[in-house]
Amino acid sequence: MKRILIAYDLTSSGARALERGLALAALDHAGVRLVHVTDRRLPDAEQAVLIEELRDIVETMMLRHANVADISVEVATGDRATEIARAGEEFEAGLIVAGGHSAMRMRDGLFGTTVERLIRQTGRPVLVVRNDPLRRYRRMIAAIGGEEDVDETLALARLIPSVDEVLAVHAWLPSHRCRTGASHETTKIERMIAKQAAASGLNDLHIHGAALRSDPMTAVMTAFEAIDADLLAIATHARSGFALAWKDSFADLMLEQTSLDLLIRALPR
Repeated sequence: MKRILIAYDLTSSGARALERGLALAALDHAGVRLVHVTDRRLPDAEQAVLIEELRDIVETMMLRHANVADISVEVATGDRATEIARAGEEFEAGLIVAGGHSAMRMRDGLFGTTVERLIRQTGRPVLVVRNDPLRRYRRMIAAIGGEEDVDETLALARLIPSVDEVLAVHAWLPSHRCRTGASHETTKIERMIAKQAAASGLNDLHIHGAALRSDPMTAVMTAFEAIDADLLAIATHARSGFALAWKDSFADLMLEQTSLDLLIRALPR
């Protein structure tokens, strides 16, 4: 990953996103672009002052993250989600990092409608940061909706250089006609994971899988606590299971009802 776009809004959640984005960039010697979006076009003098303030903030944080390749600052005007998505495309970012508030439905800042719409608008992975940005990501939960999701979800682990353990979780709620047990489903998901991990060159990571007889949110939260995970990865095709239609989907619920750090990529249907 050579380029990271960080959405920054001069709030505490924006500061967490900036710190986390710079830390990840330093691990990969990646380039960074910071984008700040205003609701109205600023006079030239006011915009110059804002850019200088943003640069000062970045330079202060850079003292802790000296291995960042390079950094640029952009001030844009318009709808936050649209402008962040545009900036990600122009910068060809491998990852977009945004701040997030705690587990409640917010309608301002970079969470709530902004982050939800950003994820829908961009095909690029979005990291939503809500916890201590100085704690390294080590253990990731990968939410697996189905066989078609395995390779895309596991590929998200490659974006975080510090991750060394991935637990891929498949939620399993059998119908009354289904006679297979949890051990059968776990073996099936583990085989799928092993096949895709080998094909994706992820053999250096400790990747294992489990099928839990539970609803998706309960399954993920149980697994998250079991391994003391740092991050949840979701690749959604907006269809079923972990990838229900986006609104009120599994990903949407995790954004609104938990305080986890989330790495989400919305894939084409």
